[in-house]
This record gives sequence, structure tokens and C-alpha cells, in this order.
Amino acid sequence: KSTSQRIARDLIQTIQPDTILPSRATTEAFIRQVSEKDGGVSAWLPDELGVTISQIYTQTFMHGLEELLLTLYAGDEYRYERVSAPAIIIRRPYLNILGAATPESVALAGPAATVGGLLPRFGVVLPATLPTARPALAAQDLSAPRAQLIQHLRALQGLRMTTDTVHYDADSLRVLNAAEMTLAGGPSLQQRLPTMLYKVAGLSALSRGDITANQGDAESAVKVVARWADGAARLQPYLRRKPQELEFEGNLQQALAILQSLGGEAHRSQIARRLEVKKTTLDTVEATLKDRGLLETTSFKGGKTWKSS
Repeated sequence: KSTSQRIARDLIQTIQPDTILPSRATTEAFIRQVSEKDGGVSAWLPDELGVTISQIYTQTFMHGLEELLLTLYAGDEYRYERVSAPAIIIRRPYLNILGAATPESVALAGPAATVGGLLPRFGVVLPATLPTARPALAAQDLSAPRAQLIQHLRALQGLRMTTDTVHYDADSLRVLNAAEMTLAGGPSLQQRLPTMLYKVAGLSALSRGDITANQGDAESAVKVVARWADGAARLQPYLRRKPQELEFEGNLQQALAILQSLGGEAHRSQIARRLEVKKTTLDTVEATLKDRGLLETTSFKGGKTWKSS
């Protein structure tokens, strides 16, 4: 996630460096920064968005941030009144957020995040499994593709000065409508994804220098939004769990990872030394993994052997 953010930040700084907002700021400072753009684009790239979102629902002083972000998302004017200073007014906002977070940090918000209007407005990318470890390899020179991408993005950036309408042909609407019906009635975190189908298809058309979305644009949009739908579905269970449950699930995954690193079979004491939890917790971890069919154990005098199954 950090690498993705660095790539995005590099591109933004190259194309339009004055758009990037500070990663951390008070709410008033954040409002002032966005107001200074006055119709320009703002990019916020917080490296721990999950903590910020959880604080919105758990810390009283952060509650106003949700209203602010929802207003800016809608593109509406926002007025911030101050007692001893003139009001700060945000006009014609174009706020983009690319935040990095762990599912556990977002989960600190609890079920409140699923009924609020903020989190469903994010496209969630949450892989089913972490990528496998890879050895270091010589990287190819990416300077030429990077230069081409920057040139393409600058051309796309110029379209916002001349284009304010995107059209959809019959084939694109057929594909988008079918995908919308599939998403309709999904979990709360997927509420906004049907609308995003059309937005992404429109952006795909603009990236080709066209103002009419075709079937290819629609199919590309379906692939993008399907990934967000999968991510939202994987994140939803975290928001229904208590912090203690999340911690225990983390212990389960860590125990399995330790066992795999030891070749899939090891003495229980080897797991205990690395996992560093109480004996009662390790007993529960062992019983749970066995119950889920992920672990086999063999007892012998002086100890017990774990074997992944």
C-alpha cells in the first residue's frame, strides 16, 4: 500500500505539485488548505487513513471531519465560521483521497462506519491474501513508460478545461446496467459502487480523448469496480468484530505463518517462542485452528508437534 501511494505521489508532484495537501493537519488547517485551491484540484494522501476514519466515530473532536469530507465529495460549497477571525469558504472543491490503511485500523471504528455515509464512498482494495515473498531482482528501466504516462495524464488534465459532459452508447449502457443490477442490494459498503461504474467508464472514455463511453470502457469499469466490491466484502466483517476478536484472528494468522516458515511442521514450543502469547491464548489458538481443519497435532512425552493440514 505504501508503494502504491509513493507512485501516485510521484506522478501528482510531477504533473501538479501544488495540489497535494499535508498528510496530517488540524481540521481548520485542512479546510484552509482546500479553500486556497478555489476551484482547483486537491489531493490528500494520508498514510494511516484507517486511524483517521476510526477517530471520526470514536473521538468527539473529530466528528466534524465526516461532514466536511461528505460536503467536499459532493462538490458543494463549505463555510467554516470562526469566532475571532473571518469565515473560511471552500468553493468548487475537487478533493481526491488516496489513503493507506490496515483493515484492523479501520475496524476500530466499529459498526458505526458501515451506517455512516463516508466509508462507502471509498473504493476499497483489500486482497484476499498477502503476496508471497519475492527475491530481489534487477528492475527494468521504467523511465520511458513513466514519461509516456505523464504525457498522457497531462493531456487528460487539459480535458477538464474544455469538457463537462460524457455520453454513453447503447452497448456501454447494456454492460453497465447489467453490472449495476449485480451490485444492487449488496452490503452497505457497496452502496455507492453502482454509481462508480458510470464514473469510471466515463473516465475511461476521456482517457482515450473521447467523450462517449463505449463497450470497452464499460467492461474496463466493471473490472475496476468488481475489485472494489471484493475489497468492500472483505472489509465488512472487520467492522462487525470487536477489537479483541480482531486481535485473536491476528494471532491465528501469525501462528499459521510461523508454522509455514518452519516448514509446516514444528514443536509447539517453537511456535510459542515466536508468537509470544500466554499459554491459555496459545491453547485457544491451537483448538481453533484444529476446529477449522487447518492444524493437526501429535502429543508425545515432553511436548506436542504441530503440523499444518
